[in-house]
Amino acid sequence: MYSDIDLDANGIEMEFQASMEELLWFVNQHLANTGRGNFEGTEVKVIFDRDVLINETEVINNCKNSVGILSDETIVKMHPWVSDPGRSSSASRTKRRRPWPTLPGRLYEKPAERRGRLRQPRDRPGRR
Repeated sequence: MYSDIDLDANGIEMEFQASMEELLWFVNQHLANTGRGNFEGTEVKVIFDRDVLINETEVINNCKNSVGILSDETIVKMHPWVSDPGRSSSASRTKRRRPWPTLPGRLYEKPAERRGRLRQPRDRPGRR
């Protein structure tokens, strides 16, 4: 299934390249006619960036199964959810070195005078 999609994408890319060359001719003619410059011989390269369809679950399982065989840096580079391998590996190293700080439980407790009862509304002058 993915190979058919890839072949279709190749064909569409070739058609777009041809269309972009025709559009570029019109742009060059307009710039030359309006006196803004003649770019007739200038080479323009149009690049189409395509994402490749992959089965992420399979790739992640392959990464998990490669622990101990490949270096950690290689596994992190191959993981599909990691966009910046250098930053990700340094962050995971600092997490391993520094344990999460434990906070005392009383920081989250309510003050003693408010515990177990609701605040009563204040009487305001002019209200009944």
